[in-house]
Amino acid sequence: MFNEATQRWNWINAFLTASLHAAIVNLDQQPTSKFTFKDFIKEYITRLRNTLSELAPSKTPPNWGEKNEIEYVFHLESEVWGIDYERYLYFFDDISTQRPQPLLQTFKFITSFYAIERCLSSFQIPQRRANGTGRKGRRRDLFGYENGIFSSQFPHICDLMGPPFYLRANTVNLEVSNEKIQAWQALKLANIPSSLQSFYKATSGYAHFTDILEASFVSTRKTHLPANLRQKNQKRLPTQTRAWWYDVLWKYSESLRYNRVLPSRTAQEYPFFWNRSVRWFTSLTLTGLFCIAAHKNPNIGKAWRSITIQNSILRDLYKDIDRL
Repeated sequence: MFNEATQRWNWINAFLTASLHAAIVNLDQQPTSKFTFKDFIKEYITRLRNTLSELAPSKTPPNWGEKNEIEYVFHLESEVWGIDYERYLYFFDDISTQRPQPLLQTFKFITSFYAIERCLSSFQIPQRRANGTGRKGRRRDLFGYENGIFSSQFPHICDLMGPPFYLRANTVNLEVSNEKIQAWQALKLANIPSSLQSFYKATSGYAHFTDILEASFVSTRKTHLPANLRQKNQKRLPTQTRAWWYDVLWKYSESLRYNRVLPSRTAQEYPFFWNRSVRWFTSLTLTGLFCIAAHKNPNIGKAWRSITIQNSILRDLYKDIDRL
């Protein structure tokens, strides 16, 4: 029982780090001891914004978020980073300083998923949001195979966000669009630093971040989606159903909240890495979504300018970075 609980924790930990690693390598960067959050997010914003600038307005989805609700999502992002945010500005911990180990902040991930869901819901049309669609309805609106905003209406948007966002899976294989096959194959050939390779093997049994992502997506499609989306009279989900990045986060957030989870001894002794991965992944995801939303919704930029006046954590995190 405890082995299963620890394995569940390890997979969440491995997925978050593997997702970050894929995003970093996709930007032609490397996770080294000198690599910082600002190095990462600044390059991500530059690449995404340059690509978005080439799209016609009709190629980006509408966003309906009000200024005050967008400000709250930014506030949630700062909650995830917390008052100890400066500890996590580098990809690796600075062991040269004599600082006590931080606490393992398990439920930061729950706040992270909540913030990401709030951000995603701003892409739903107001009528759907007003009626309270719930998680299944939100998932259908955003990632449903028939008319999902990101999966059907504007599937290229997830491509623009880079890995892991452009991935999806059926019950057997990981899938990418034709436009991203070459990029994904290049990531599969990336060299893995020995320290991260050891971490990946210890948490998942795999040595490469692409294998971890593939296993996470396929497993989510095989187990989580049928359990949560299938109607009572359905034997199986439609074959067109795919697991998207949102579904993996949904699965793992529910694992932390409702299932027996036990952080490994290593995670408890070296909590920096989990704490860092949750923070960086949250900001990566929100930055990508908000850069896209800002194309059609001026409230995004207004909310960002307003919150950075009030919020010293975000102001410092994104100092000298033109985020939105």
